Amino acid sequence: MRFESKKEMAQALMDGRRFLSAAGAEIYFDPSQLIPFRCGDKYMSGAWELFACEWTEVLPWYENIPEHGVLCWVWSWSSNKSQALIRVVTEYDKKCLTPFNTTAGSWSCAEPITPEEAQQYIYQEPEK
Repeated sequence: MRFESKKEMAQALMDGRRFLSAAGAEIYFDPSQLIPFRCGDKYMSGAWELFACEWTEVLPWYENIPEHGVLCWVWSWSSNKSQALIRVVTEYDKKCLTPFNTTAGSWSCAEPITPEEAQQYIYQEPEK
């Protein structure tokens, strides 16, 4: 993706879009930082000159779900994440109130489990 102006690039970042530079650095907007435009773990300075370069957009996980699905924590808006269940998310439909579809229903919230969480879940001691 190429940007026509620095303003267009800044707006895309403020809208929450993330990109990879040609060098592989992630470029994003973090409003919690004093200088919120970030390139890797540093603030963006010279990268503003890269707006005419080709950037690759980093899509959210749910916009690129593989055919076999993604193993996720799922929960509904009415509960909190501490009550989440593990399910395989197979589809995302942004038009629905419960956009994360699984073979066991649909959910309003989902987050992929980490490798550490998967291992903990697999090797946990049974409740007595």
